Amino acid sequence: MKITEEKPDITRIIYRQESGDDNYGSCLWAIFDFDPGRGILNIQSDCGNYAYRWPERGNDFWELCATMDSSYLIRKLCGKPREVNTESTIKTVKEYLKDAEYYNDEELNRKKIENAVNRLKSILSEYEFGCELGFAEYLVDIWNSDNDMQIDCAWELVVADYEAQQERIVQIFTKDIQPEITKIIQKGHKIKTNADVIRGMNDEQLCDFLQALEIGDIDTAVTFCDICSAERKQGNKGNELGYDCDACFRSWVVGSAYEYNGLLTSGINSGYVPLESEDL
Repeated sequence: MKITEEKPDITRIIYRQESGDDNYGSCLWAIFDFDPGRGILNIQSDCGNYAYRWPERGNDFWELCATMDSSYLIRKLCGKPREVNTESTIKTVKEYLKDAEYYNDEELNRKKIENAVNRLKSILSEYEFGCELGFAEYLVDIWNSDNDMQIDCAWELVVADYEAQQERIVQIFTKDIQPEITKIIQKGHKIKTNADVIRGMNDEQLCDFLQALEIGDIDTAVTFCDICSAERKQGNKGNELGYDCDACFRSWVVGSAYEYNGLLTSGINSGYVPLESEDL
């Protein structure tokens, strides 16, 4: 087991409602923490806590946060909707059965189906305020079998919505937080370079880093040198950037520390360069 302390480069945006605001009381406060180095959005709020990690880093992460729409964000933060909507489920079942070939065969058949749908509505309504999605899907499957409805994958007809507080936090993000993110981008949010990280090292960290660099203890699968290695294995000279060794190294030094081969990524870092330690 290895435990390390990290102090990521976090940008925090704080939202607080005031008494004169529209929908006052729907979400009194929310804290949005953005970690561009790891592509993480963390939300703590009066409407619940949420988090998600994207592969985008640095400026790409900021651009993503500024442009993502509400339907995309709510899926990432909340996953599949879990609040069963009985009315919509019954409507969906009715529409499905109306399209089925056996629905209009005879009056008796239509009456049977109408009675069965009423029974389903009664079953789901009984659990409307406490029926978990998976249980509702189970109930619909049992109903389908008991009433000989012959619906393939009947559980797929269950309709669920996101909770009101989940929709509210996403609404706040798209309406109030995204304009602030745009301002951050326009001001030119400074991304730490590998040079910045090196300049911020204390004596012990610098010694560890130089030793690792000298003996090649840095993961060559993700460092700048790997570009050359891949090219040489194919019998080519130099690297895909067209740089010689000196230019390649200089490019890495001034490059983002959050890129795949940067000093503040988990891929390159193996403990000899503390991730955002208190000394950096």
